[in-house]
Amino acid sequence: MTTLVNDDLLDAALSQLIGGESAVDVAASYPAARDKLRPLLQSAATLEALHQVELPAGESLVSDRNEFLAQVTEFQLEPVSAGPLARLKGWISYKLSRPSKATIQPQKEDNKMIALALKFGLVLTIFAGSLGGTLAAAADSLPDS
Repeated sequence: MTTLVNDDLLDAALSQLIGGESAVDVAASYPAARDKLRPLLQSAATLEALHQVELPAGESLVSDRNEFLAQVTEFQLEPVSAGPLARLKGWISYKLSRPSKATIQPQKEDNKMIALALKFGLVLTIFAGSLGGTLAAAADSLPDS
């Protein structure tokens, strides 16, 4: 957003505002730029009224950071997913152990794999059937027929 207020005029108005005058009085003292100067002065007065925040000392920041990093290394967890060989070994041991029906917990993967296997079998059956039908029809045809 660009304003059409002269920089020197704004500096002079801000110095009056810092001197203790109200934003309305300062804007009134510049009638040519009053409408464009008033929101700027009100924003400056609001910002001036905010409290200064004291920053902690540098040593305190360093010690806090070191404590945080120590906690991070203390609470490090195992990776979310084990490696492919560990997953395969776990899957094989689960399938070979044959747990009782009471201890089996439903797993999403089993349902998805069954659905995928059924779809694959259906596609394979349709393909084999169409190929067999085509070969049977082609066996009876002769080049002159």
